Amino acid sequence: MAELIDHFRNLLVCVELGGETKGLDLTEPQRATLRAQSGLADASAVLAIVEELIRLDGTLRLALSQRTLVETSLIRCARASKLVDLGKILAKIAALEREMQEGGFEYTPEATDSLLHLWYKNTMIDDFDPVNEYDMDSVRFTSNVSDAEMMRRLEAMNSFITLPYNDVVKNYIIQYSERMTTRMGRVMGLSNYYFPIFEDILLRYGLPQELKYM
Repeated sequence: MAELIDHFRNLLVCVELGGETKGLDLTEPQRATLRAQSGLADASAVLAIVEELIRLDGTLRLALSQRTLVETSLIRCARASKLVDLGKILAKIAALEREMQEGGFEYTPEATDSLLHLWYKNTMIDDFDPVNEYDMDSVRFTSNVSDAEMMRRLEAMNSFITLPYNDVVKNYIIQYSERMTTRMGRVMGLSNYYFPIFEDILLRYGLPQELKYM
């Protein structure tokens, strides 16, 4: 993984420097490969790949299903070429503002769709974890983690609320821990801000702290 991250990091540097590789500690064949690849690569896409590989490297060891995590990360890397550079979005907005000032811009649904399309491609296209894609009461997900291990982890949790284990619970465990890694990462990041607020309110009214996860 470290070698893969280093390669794309070097490629990003090469792209940003217009194909220059003098500052990189590489052999001549490696430099030639980077120069060839840099002519075909977009800096924003390469940066997205580097960030995804770093995220994968940091979470792989703790994943319930390492294979699923690697596969979804590789798909995100493959989709990186579809990302729209933020500069292009800002340029589009600036052009629209100039048209408005000159009186030649009509705020039509087509113009709105164009901006929304750019925003969606830049912020959402890399999220391979749709929340509402499945009927969670009927779908049956599979995992490399056994039922016994999932039950053991549930029993090891210090919870005031009884945590049952059945097919529906199993589906949600797999959905959140293996199929929604990107979105759950965002949720866990936001929890650092919101959980203390929820905990204070729950404590004030004598309610179980586990309700914050709802």
